Amino acid sequence: MSIATATAFLRLGKKYEIRTLFNEACVRLKECYPSKLPSSPLGRMQRHRLAGRDPLDFQLLNIAHEVGITTLLPVARYVCSQSATIEEIIDGYTWEGTVYKLDATNQRACIIGRDKRSALAYSAFEGLLSPKQERSMFFNSRWSCRNKQCALWYCVTTHPSDPFATWDTEWDSRFCGECVLALKREYEQCRKKAWNLLPSIFCLGTWESVVNVETSF
Repeated sequence: MSIATATAFLRLGKKYEIRTLFNEACVRLKECYPSKLPSSPLGRMQRHRLAGRDPLDFQLLNIAHEVGITTLLPVARYVCSQSATIEEIIDGYTWEGTVYKLDATNQRACIIGRDKRSALAYSAFEGLLSPKQERSMFFNSRWSCRNKQCALWYCVTTHPSDPFATWDTEWDSRFCGECVLALKREYEQCRKKAWNLLPSIFCLGTWESVVNVETSF
């Protein structure tokens, strides 16, 4: 199914309350972005059944917002705000001879979310990003390790610009075995915290509210 066909199915399905038509296209769109925290970094899903998408998915964002597929919006807006330039978000862009522009609501949300990405990362990873002089105190308060090398490297293991980046196995060699296990747990908890906060930076409230307002028949 192409994005153009999916758009037609969604509009007709919603207007005339044709459940089968709407749900068939809805499933295809939802395959493009996760609505549960994945074990890999956030991005466009590589395996999907929707052809003809523009590189920045402006079409997908617009139709998802138009017909109320709200559970797709947090991640799709996040990926868009990461990959699109501010000029593309504001003015649109041309691809294969066609001009693509975000609708006003998506445009505003992506601009606001773009500005809040760093704040989201620091809020979620505040423990792992504590100032240098606080590292040892914070580190030793969590578990029993007293290895100075572990404490030295602590807080240098995150991607503050991307709170959904996964743990890098190259970091394992920086710590003792006990600390690797403990830090991995801590790191994953920070990713989950960032995930819970994600809808709010794109003007969508909480994940619960995103689910509750989604169009369904």
